[in-house]
Amino acid sequence: MSEVSVARILITGTPNSGKTTIFNRLTGLHQHTANFPGVTTSVSRGRIRWQKSSGHCLEAECLDLPGIYSLYPDTPDEREAVQCLRHALSLPGPQCVVFVADPTTPHRTVHLLLHLQEYIHIDLVVFNFWDVAEKEGISFNEKAFVRLFGPHLRYCFHNPRNHVHLRTIRNALASILEAKSHEPFRHPLLQATLQESPDTRIARSTALYRRVRDAANEIFPQKTSPFSSPINPKDKVFLHPFWGTLIFFGFLFLIFQAIFSWTNWPMRGIEWLFSRLSAALHTVLPPGPLTHLLADGVVQGLSGILVFVPQIAFLLFFLALMEESGYMARAVALMDRLMRRFGLSGRSVVPLLGGAACAVPSILATRSIPNPRQRLITILVIPLMSCSARLPVYTLLLGLLLPDSKVVGLDVRGLALMIMYLLGFCLAVGAAWLFSRMIPQGGKDYLIMSLPHLQRPLPLVVLSKTWVGLKAFVLGAGRIILFLSVILWVMMHFGPGDLGIGPKPSADPAQRLKESWAGYAGRLLEPAIRPIGGDWRIGIALVSSFAAREVFAGTVATLFPPPPGQPLRSHLSSLQSADGRRIFSPATCLALLVFYAIALQCLSTVATVHQETRSWRWPLIQFVIFMMSAWLAAAGIYRMADFWGLSV
Repeated sequence: MSEVSVARILITGTPNSGKTTIFNRLTGLHQHTANFPGVTTSVSRGRIRWQKSSGHCLEAECLDLPGIYSLYPDTPDEREAVQCLRHALSLPGPQCVVFVADPTTPHRTVHLLLHLQEYIHIDLVVFNFWDVAEKEGISFNEKAFVRLFGPHLRYCFHNPRNHVHLRTIRNALASILEAKSHEPFRHPLLQATLQESPDTRIARSTALYRRVRDAANEIFPQKTSPFSSPINPKDKVFLHPFWGTLIFFGFLFLIFQAIFSWTNWPMRGIEWLFSRLSAALHTVLPPGPLTHLLADGVVQGLSGILVFVPQIAFLLFFLALMEESGYMARAVALMDRLMRRFGLSGRSVVPLLGGAACAVPSILATRSIPNPRQRLITILVIPLMSCSARLPVYTLLLGLLLPDSKVVGLDVRGLALMIMYLLGFCLAVGAAWLFSRMIPQGGKDYLIMSLPHLQRPLPLVVLSKTWVGLKAFVLGAGRIILFLSVILWVMMHFGPGDLGIGPKPSADPAQRLKESWAGYAGRLLEPAIRPIGGDWRIGIALVSSFAAREVFAGTVATLFPPPPGQPLRSHLSSLQSADGRRIFSPATCLALLVFYAIALQCLSTVATVHQETRSWRWPLIQFVIFMMSAWLAAAGIYRMADFWGLSV
């Protein structure tokens, strides 16, 4: 058996320096990366192994820390990074601190490296984005580097677009850890930073900046003056108040047109496949409750969510393109002035746009906002952004509400979907304005961030991000839907009568459903559902959505199972209630769209808000306000639509 020794590798550096990309390549993990700060907001852990020819196996725990600008943290993610450094460096065993540097920002790189060396021992410097630096005419002066940082500080270069230098980094890490395993080195602790007064910190920073000013230009000489062209010519367009905004909304328009126009055939194929599967189960399996459970419960429930996989995949694909190209950071800078009018900042744009995928990681991303008031407001309004869990609901209801037609060559449903996402954004900034009037004013905050390089996204990276996000969505929602589909099927097919405590079960399927446990629960909720145009069955679907919004589509498919071979949407559009009105009338669909746009129906989001605010006060306020507002708005919309004759 080979001998195993465990060590620790700590990866640190400034935000947006590419730490997580190197971490993923070293560990084989798939932590989310993007070309703007605030994505890595917590410590990620992985393992690296080296198998030596002697049979000795070296294993190291690798920690990817959030980006920092100094050891004097201003934001929650910086505090977590400094605390992790302080704790990890106090533990016994070989330690290796890796500093990932961006040579295209030499002053910031040299400043942080000098600052860290005052308190801890840096073992390896990785100059990332070296291909970009060479294109910008930046070179490396080894003599100046050694003169400033000493001859013992190892360094290497890395190109994140092809990882040709990854083996060099792995070999350097192995060499450092093996040397330290024979001669253990104890890093000095960071306690001194906690005891320094503000005056001392200012004095240290002033002296440090004086050293950095000349050293950075000497270590990274540039063929042209770094100040000769401070703004990329493309950024003059992307950051322009008018043209930049027009381009931003143009991207959104393209995304939502693609979601409906390009996914029509794949969605129809998935619907056909599941309808055939349901019919085949009825044919092959013997009649009985188990067959009905599999064919009408499990299959129809999964069909109600998997049919929307093509649309979610396109949404994640376009978000990955915006991140990897560096455009997302431009959107942050562009929207900063607008956000401040509503009590937010440009840093709030990243979590808000991330809310279009999922609210939970977006709430965690608010750790990069240093102003506590702006961070709290951002946390409170993120759930109003239309997340990917709402996409199946929107798609189903818009498909029932609007015809499959085009206006001036544009898909009508795609335009409506874009309006729903813009509605979520408007609701979020409107709620932020209201919360900013309720929450006491804090200190002023300014957006200071470096824009990443505009680059052509790597296809494999974009596809990998899309696949990871899609897999997480399908597996997460699939387990919930499978469980709830079974529970819902049991509640729909059994009732008090089966236990001898109620009317004898009826042979009529409609009457039996009404007398089931689900029927009793739905009729209990019906008085609250009627004002928004729903009946007791839609009430059941709304309640099931509290586990996850996307469950609504699967629940509807289970409650209103289509005949074999008939698509779900065409079946739902023809359903009528006892009084002859359509169950999913235009008025009902409009009211449900508004309800889902506002309601906070995600228990994971509530738990995450509690975690980040460290209180139940704000998540409870958030839940009550959003649910009451959703019901009142939906009831008002239904009343208006009913007045115009849209409820039939």
